[in-house]
Amino acid sequence: MNFTELFTEADMTLELVLWSMFFGLIIGAFAMLYQKKVGGAVVRKLFDEKAALPEQAMTLKEMGLEKNFLVRFSLRRGSGLRKVVLSTEEDAKVTDETRFYLPEEKYPRAALQYDNNGTSVLTVFFAIVLFAVMMIGIKTIVPYLTQMLKNFIDMVREK
Repeated sequence: MNFTELFTEADMTLELVLWSMFFGLIIGAFAMLYQKKVGGAVVRKLFDEKAALPEQAMTLKEMGLEKNFLVRFSLRRGSGLRKVVLSTEEDAKVTDETRFYLPEEKYPRAALQYDNNGTSVLTVFFAIVLFAVMMIGIKTIVPYLTQMLKNFIDMVREK
């Protein structure tokens, strides 16, 4: 297989569709893992500590997440996590003094979006391997099915 030919051809091919789906699956799986592990750490900690009101808000240090760059990045203004986890100061930058809380009305969304069950590096690995096996199977079987369909159409036309 030559990737240069794959991405420079003008025609839509089965191989191009399969590779696009495969790369999309990989990106999606790692995005899900990131969201569940990084954002989920903040949500789970605030939920466990029952920090549902601004008076109960916690800093990253109090949560034990002050050194995690990815947590700070996930809590930036406008991020998906900041739609669930609120800051005591509106539009505050994430610093060591910024306090966060998880309002009770956001619990259902947070639980659904950031729940850690069933998400692990192993799950992502198996999903990628399974899709790769399926991709190879499809790439192998579809030409035979296409030929069978052509033969059937030719047979029907002759009669």
